[in-house]
Amino acid sequence: MKRKLLIYKFILLFFISITFMHAQNFYVAGYEIVGGYSVATVWKNGVAQSLTDGTIPASAISVYVSENNIYVAGMDASGAFNGIGVNGVAKLWVNGIEHSLTDGTKSAEASGVFVSGDDVYVIGTETFRVDANNVHSYAKIWKNGIVQNLTDGSRQVFIKSIFVSGNDVYVVGTARVGHTDMFVAKLWKNGIEQSITDGTKVAFANSVYVSDSDVYIAGYESNGSNYVAKLWKNGVEQALSTGPGDAYAVGVYVFGTDVYVVGHQKNASVSVAKLWKNGVEQSLTNGVNNATASSVYVSNSDVHIAGYESNGSNYVAKLWKNGIDQSLTENKSLAYSIFITDGTASVDDYENNKVSIYPNPATDFVNFDSKEIISQINVYNTAGKEVLASKVNSLNVQLDVSTLPVGVYIAKIQTAKGKRSLKLIKK
Repeated sequence: MKRKLLIYKFILLFFISITFMHAQNFYVAGYEIVGGYSVATVWKNGVAQSLTDGTIPASAISVYVSENNIYVAGMDASGAFNGIGVNGVAKLWVNGIEHSLTDGTKSAEASGVFVSGDDVYVIGTETFRVDANNVHSYAKIWKNGIVQNLTDGSRQVFIKSIFVSGNDVYVVGTARVGHTDMFVAKLWKNGIEQSITDGTKVAFANSVYVSDSDVYIAGYESNGSNYVAKLWKNGVEQALSTGPGDAYAVGVYVFGTDVYVVGHQKNASVSVAKLWKNGVEQSLTNGVNNATASSVYVSNSDVHIAGYESNGSNYVAKLWKNGIDQSLTENKSLAYSIFITDGTASVDDYENNKVSIYPNPATDFVNFDSKEIISQINVYNTAGKEVLASKVNSLNVQLDVSTLPVGVYIAKIQTAKGKRSLKLIKK
């Protein structure tokens, strides 16, 4: 009997281990209408996690996951009244903890996030009105909470996507020409602006991906009659859409030698969600209700696409996996961004990477206990600035926080199993 029990336990542990080894976790960022306001939301494997409490409008726009830490860029309407409405404030949520990137005196949003090593990059736009008919804006990038302006505020700009490859930082968006109706697709590489289009036709750049030094940009450009979905590879354009209906390329992803672009195209009066793989068009929806594909991520040859589709009354956030759709909620909602992580750790790896923190809130000292040797602890304030750093070599570490001002902090703990981020409260 004992032998059979041991066999059953072994089989159970084996299948649990296989599940952890090969499981994929998907994260989708967007918003969901709850109680009348939009709630910034991340769906992890289809389960909604609210980032805001629904008392003011908010949205999650971009998501990135690194070393078990979930980074979400977006905005909420918590800024100052501007005479017309309330200014948006650009936000970064790290594991659900909110960080304000702007002060609310101008309307702002954070539109993209990317993590490279220990560096967290966030992009966004801060907008202000110059007269009754025109607005200008600053394109911004925050690296570990330190802001850099990509533009000088003398025109209207929108920035949409960021990709970091090695030491190079790529940002794409669109700039308005003066106060005209002309818009030019733009690329900023390491802060240096480049025009993707020549300014003779209206164009927008929405997404960037870098693979083997090749720079892929998805967007759309007018041909004088309608908008054409386009892909630019190293500045060379490729028209993706055909036919008379307006078409918009919104997201791009490269997997091996395959290039995936998503967006939507008007078919008569209905928008059809689209996937272009290596330039070949596929419809994700049947054209009965309006739909769009916002973001694409390919993992283990599975094509995951986030977007939204009308149910006849409201838009509903959607996930398509290899063309099969799944509604993420029954509520009115939109999905903008998707990120996939592959489960490559065993059950023991997850257990061994647990770190406990106490007391929390702390006054003078805080303790960290781990099953793996802790090699370094870095503490950051809500602006992303490092305020404490300690190199150690122990399972149990005590950190002096007595000099820190009262507030909320993020403690990043490095072990051999990876890096964990924990919320630290100083009282």
